[in-house]
Amino acid sequence: MPEPTCKRCTSKQCSYGFKGRRADTTKLLFVANMMDERVEERRLFGRLGHYDAFLESDSGKALKTILAQEALNMNLEYIYFTNVFKGMFSRSRFPTREEYRACLEVLDQQIQEFQPRGIVAMGGWVYRSMFEKGSGFDKENGNTILYQNTPTIVTYHPSAILKMPVQHRLRLVQFLKSAQA
Repeated sequence: MPEPTCKRCTSKQCSYGFKGRRADTTKLLFVANMMDERVEERRLFGRLGHYDAFLESDSGKALKTILAQEALNMNLEYIYFTNVFKGMFSRSRFPTREEYRACLEVLDQQIQEFQPRGIVAMGGWVYRSMFEKGSGFDKENGNTILYQNTPTIVTYHPSAILKMPVQHRLRLVQFLKSAQA
């Protein structure tokens, strides 16, 4: 499936994420910041598409490990995964605040269409984009707050998810279990 093209910024390529085949059964939306070039996800994207690139990335492997815990027994087929920033730039160019806001409009449309029971906001950039007037990532990290009237847990970026404190991982697993119910 070809990735969408968007004229909201100067990025030549963008991704609206991927929706697992069984995502409609759980209604869980995971939101990261942008494609992670630290794990060469951008390089893999052009060849494989977003889903397969994510599967091969360190972030994808970490998220799969969390989802596979016995309490959840899930995999990536059960989630809708997207990024706040939809475009891709090289390391020399970071998105502007205006570009983030334009992409946030797209994220809000995705949320309206998908109607998730729970959102996982993964990382400080995501938190600051979604909750511009929030009380801060450090204060909200590990907590559940509302975004567009949807319970949203604020947590670490997928690449750091396995390094997070055990108590924080347990809160994430509990959130995911309760959102599925």
